[in-house]
Amino acid sequence: MTRKRTGLSRRAFTAGAASAAFAGPSILRAQVDQTGLRRNISSFRTHSWQDSFDAL
Repeated sequence: MTRKRTGLSRRAFTAGAASAAFAGPSILRAQVDQTGLRRNISSFRTHSWQDSFDAL
């Protein structure tokens, strides 16, 4: 009498459960925050600094 092997072994199940336990909190923290937080995008604009300095 031989047992029919399933596709998922005990070792694979344990490894999957452990990786899900470690990845779970980071996946939950990666959700998009919709609190209306403003981002600083003005630092990426090109500014004309020639008016501020006499000699460049």
